[in-house]
Amino acid sequence: MAEGIDLQKYTDWFVWARENLARELDATHAAAEAAYRTAAQGGSDDAAHAAAQAAGAEPVAVDPETMALAEWAAWALSTGRFRSDQGLVVARHALGAVQSSHDLDATMSDVMSVAPRAQDIPAATTSPSNHTAAIVVGVVVGLLILGGATAGVISSISSQGNTPPTGKPALNASIHATLLPSGSAVIDASGFPPTTPVYLFVDREMVRISQTDSGGSLQATIPIALGGHNVSVCLDEQQLQCPASTFISRDQ
Repeated sequence: MAEGIDLQKYTDWFVWARENLARELDATHAAAEAAYRTAAQGGSDDAAHAAAQAAGAEPVAVDPETMALAEWAAWALSTGRFRSDQGLVVARHALGAVQSSHDLDATMSDVMSVAPRAQDIPAATTSPSNHTAAIVVGVVVGLLILGGATAGVISSISSQGNTPPTGKPALNASIHATLLPSGSAVIDASGFPPTTPVYLFVDREMVRISQTDSGGSLQATIPIALGGHNVSVCLDEQQLQCPASTFISRDQ
């Protein structure tokens, strides 16, 4: 996580940008970053909004973990089942769960299975001790254990080993990249669900959407810029479920 960033404030700006600006995911993060930096430097809300509108297509210095947590928190809030002060609590557990199980659908399902009903969500308080207690009550003990312990959604997934709670076997995906003289790379991947759309990423940029064949394999050619890059084949556009990735370096 980027040092010195206030994750709650960044998440609040990401949620605002997602709800108010019609932007792609990376551009939404760029807008959130610009607004957050402007506000952190003492700028007004209007100045932060203007900075967000003028932001580029990609964030400058926000690390992948911060972006992933903000995305999960935004999803949690969008369900209407969690308060704004609970979004990051859910996000931390969900991110750990999906990294462990590589099953996005199962993680989302498990979070929702223990989410409180909207009418049962208690109001936030200003007392730190009461605030912590309210979170524990609101998200329920099965989901939230403070202090770094894991329970609920995390344990329900990790206890299954390589088999997610849905009963679907974990993917045994693999990827191989061959760099061509032209500067492109041929990607060979296997072990994915058959006849399923997958998303090819170079670092944080999605460069191609392909479909696996009946055997769960695919071959695709993608551009590779100079330098070293992480190439991933993912099952979602948010780059949260990427069963196979590799590193490739282009020198010329």
